[in-house]
Amino acid sequence: MSGEAKAVSTMESRLAGSALAISAIAIGGKLCGFGEKIVVAKYFGATGASDIYFAVMGMLWSAVFVAKELVHPSLLPVFSGTLAGAPGRSDGLFQKMFGWVLVVSMAGSAVVLIGAGAIVHLLLPGFDPPRAQAAASLLRGLAPGAVLLSLMVVTYTCLNARRRFAVSAMGETGLRLIMVLGLAVLAPFWGLGSLGLIVAFAGAACLLFHMWFLPEARGMAAMRPAGPIDGEASAVGRLIGPLVVGVALSHANGLADNLLASLLPPGQLSCLGYAKKIIDAVLLIGPTAVVTVVWAHASALHAERRWEEMTALIHKTMRLLLYVSVPLSCILIALAAPLTKWLFQRGRFDAQAGQATAAAVAVYGLGLACFAMEGLFVYAFYAMSDTRRPVVVGAIFVFVDVGLAIVLMQRWQYLGIAAAAVLAKSGKVLLLGLLLRGKLGVAFSAGLCRFLATLALACGIGAAAAVVCGTLAAGYAGLRWSGMTIPVSLLAGAGAFLASSGLLDMREPRSLWSLIHAALGRFLALGRATNVS
Repeated sequence: MSGEAKAVSTMESRLAGSALAISAIAIGGKLCGFGEKIVVAKYFGATGASDIYFAVMGMLWSAVFVAKELVHPSLLPVFSGTLAGAPGRSDGLFQKMFGWVLVVSMAGSAVVLIGAGAIVHLLLPGFDPPRAQAAASLLRGLAPGAVLLSLMVVTYTCLNARRRFAVSAMGETGLRLIMVLGLAVLAPFWGLGSLGLIVAFAGAACLLFHMWFLPEARGMAAMRPAGPIDGEASAVGRLIGPLVVGVALSHANGLADNLLASLLPPGQLSCLGYAKKIIDAVLLIGPTAVVTVVWAHASALHAERRWEEMTALIHKTMRLLLYVSVPLSCILIALAAPLTKWLFQRGRFDAQAGQATAAAVAVYGLGLACFAMEGLFVYAFYAMSDTRRPVVVGAIFVFVDVGLAIVLMQRWQYLGIAAAAVLAKSGKVLLLGLLLRGKLGVAFSAGLCRFLATLALACGIGAAAAVVCGTLAAGYAGLRWSGMTIPVSLLAGAGAFLASSGLLDMREPRSLWSLIHAALGRFLALGRATNVS
C-alpha cells in the first residue's frame, strides 16, 4: 500500500471509529430521551400540561444550544491550537471561557427568575392564565439548571478539541439518563414541578463527569497557574462575533414555532414536540455523529492547506448522508403511524394524539435529508473559518420559515408549521450547497444528479418492499400483537434498498461497509472506544 493510500485508510479508520463510538453512545442517549417523552406521554398525553412541558423545555434547550453554537465553533479551533503551544495556555483559555460562560449564564438566569411571567406572555401568547402561570413557575425552576448545562458546553468543546469524542458524548447521555429516571420517579408525585430539581442535579453530575476527564478542569481545581492567553481569547471573540445574530435568529425560529403553536387548540404543540423527538433521534444517531467528526478532520485539512483532500472528504460525506437519510425518510413516512403508536400510545396518550403526531412525523420526514445535510454544509464553512455566509443564509431563512408558518397554519394548523420548517430548511440547504460549490469547485458536487436519480430508484424499491411486507405481517395475529410488524417492515425495506443499490452499481454501500469495517477493526485492535486520536 502506498503512503498516500495508507494515510487515507488511517483517516477513514479514525473517522469511522469516532463516528461509531459517538453513534453508539448517542443511541443510549436517544433511548433515554425517548424514555423521557414516553413518561411525559403516559402521565400528560397531548394536553395543556404537555404543551407546557414542550414549550418551556424548548426555551431551556434553545438557551443551551445557543451557548453551544456560539462557543463550540469559536472555541474548538483556538483551544486546539493552545494544546500544541506552551504549557498553561490551554489551562488559561479554559478558565477564561468557563468564567465568561458562568457570568453570562448566571445573568440570564437572573433575568428569567425576575421576568418569567413576562417571558411566557411574550413567547406563549396563546396560553390561558392557568397554563401561563404554570409555565412561568416551571421556567423559574429550570433557571439554575440552565447555568450548569451552559458550563457543560465549555467542557464538551474542550474534550472534543482533545478528540475525546466518546467522553463528551457520554456526559450528554448521562444527562438524559438521569433526567428520564428522575422524571419517572418524581412525576407521579410532583408533576412538572419536579423538572427543576431533576435538571439541576443532572447538570451538576454530568458537568463533574466532564471535568474529571479534562486536564484543564483538574488544573483549575488544583489552582494550577495558567499562561497568558490574551491573543487566544481575542481570537475566540472574533469568531463568536459573526455567529451571534445568526445563532440567535436560528433559535428564535424554534421559539416562534412554539409561539404560533400556542395559538392553536391545546395538544397540537405537544404533537409537534413528539414528532420532532423522533426526527431528532434519527439525526443524532447517524448524521450528527458523522458531521461532528468530519468537521474536526476537515478543519485540520484546511489548516494544513490540503484542500483537495478536504473537498473529497466533504463530497464523500455528502453522498453517504444522502444515501442513508433519503431511504430513512421514505421509511419514516411509510411507517409514521405504527411507529408513533409503538413509541408513545399508552396512558393519557390516546389514539387521537397518536394519529395527530404521526401526521407531523410524516411531514417532518419529508425534510429528513435536508435536516441531515444542513449540519454538514454549515460546518464545512466553519472548517474554512467562514462563519459569515452560513449566518447570513440562516438569518434569511428564519424569516422565510416564520412567514410560511403564519400562512400555512391558517389552513393546516400545526401541520402547516411543520411544512414551513421543511420548506425553509430545503431552501437553506440548496443555497448553502450552491455557495459551497462556488468555494470548493465542481469536484464538490461531481456526478450528483446521476447519483440522486439512482438513489431515488433504489429508495422506491425499498419503500415498496417495506409497505408490502408490513401489510402482510399485520395480517398475522402473532406478529400484530407481539409488536413485530415494524421490525419486519424495516428489515424488508432495508434489505431491498441495499440489494437494489448494489445492483445499480452505487459505490456508497461499499464505502459504508468499509467505514464500518474500519471502525470495528480499530476497536478490536485498540481494545477501547474512547479517546480516538
